[in-house]
Amino acid sequence: MIKSNRLQETLAAQLSCADTAGLLNVNQTVADIMYFAPALDETATGATLLEYFSRPRAAEGVVIVRHGYPLGLVAKLDFVKAYANRAVNGDRGALPWSAWCVKHPLMCDAMEPIDTLAECSNRLGDAPLPDVFAVTCNGRYAGLGSGAALRRIRHLCTAAAMQRHLALVEQQLPLQQQADFLARARLQRHLPDHGYLHRPRQDVSGTGVAVRAFERGVALAVLSCEERGQPCAATQLSVLGWLESQLHAMPADAQAVDPAELIVRMHRFLRSDRRSPSPRSDRQPRREGRDVDEPVGVRAAVVWLPREGQSMCFAGASMGLTLLRAHTREFHHVAGACFMVGHGATPDDAGLQTHTVELDGDFRVAIVASGLIAQVGGPFNEPMGQAVLNHFFKRHASLSAADLTLALDDHLQTWLAGRPQQTDIAALVFSAGARYASR
Repeated sequence: MIKSNRLQETLAAQLSCADTAGLLNVNQTVADIMYFAPALDETATGATLLEYFSRPRAAEGVVIVRHGYPLGLVAKLDFVKAYANRAVNGDRGALPWSAWCVKHPLMCDAMEPIDTLAECSNRLGDAPLPDVFAVTCNGRYAGLGSGAALRRIRHLCTAAAMQRHLALVEQQLPLQQQADFLARARLQRHLPDHGYLHRPRQDVSGTGVAVRAFERGVALAVLSCEERGQPCAATQLSVLGWLESQLHAMPADAQAVDPAELIVRMHRFLRSDRRSPSPRSDRQPRREGRDVDEPVGVRAAVVWLPREGQSMCFAGASMGLTLLRAHTREFHHVAGACFMVGHGATPDDAGLQTHTVELDGDFRVAIVASGLIAQVGGPFNEPMGQAVLNHFFKRHASLSAADLTLALDDHLQTWLAGRPQQTDIAALVFSAGARYASR
């Protein structure tokens, strides 16, 4: 059950507040919130502006026009402050309007929806919202909008976006719980000794495991999406669903699963899926330096574990595999390829290599998502890093896979020492070799 009652109550209060402002419908246009105020022509000076703003019930700003087309915007509050400033040299009344105008005025078309206006205001970043903005119609001056209306619009659109987010989370959470339960059940059935550590940062996560048993072996896949929360949860569910369909489409007596080929196909699926057009309401907000429809990157590792347990095939994309020989300090790390599955910077024909690992003894195999080594903590308040994780594995190589996973969880809690978890955490540890043939 999602523990978000307080957040939902807050959203209800926000929407109620927006309702009193008459802005419940986010599909309204800017024309519904604008008001008309007279404009001034390009001959206006400081004296003209002072006379304009000295009138009773003067508007919060005035637009300077030429033949009806806006040239600039002068905000009343900014003008009064600047005019009263004695540091201004010369005859203030003779200064042209350009000396008093807003440097970067906010202007929008009257037919644009108000959520577009909210997006424009969000681009201001940490800068304060303007007291007034200009509204045009077919390029010509149409009226003004107040800063108070802009703040109400921003408030409403934020609340509506969060409400949509919660609705998506409520849809995704049962699906992720079902997929997690199915994966754990298959791990328990097909791997005699294993441990699976999964700690989502939020209600939903971008990490997961897929398992499929064949007559000649078991295929395992560990996924970790680049982003957090609902967007990466949608990607995780999409990729897990695709993996299930691909693995179950293979015959039960298949000779083997090629991990590298499966990851490359996964990459092409994500790229083609993200290239498909989507409605505006389903797209994620634009981020600095990133296209709206750019694919979310996924880290992935795929393992093929034959029934006889004498060897193992592995391929990874930004995710590696660690081998520990039991009861010794022998340690080996197999790195994955340096690219993200489904990411815009990765070409469709990305090459990937399948590594064959000989298991001539009793081994512990660990696949750890990068979220674990990115956790900030320890005595120096720094990321854990691969070196700290390697040292942990060497010290606990004598443990079974299940006990090693429990020890890893304890190590993580000690490392965090009460600090918040930054990202989703996932780690799959299992025993492999002659003694641990998969079922």
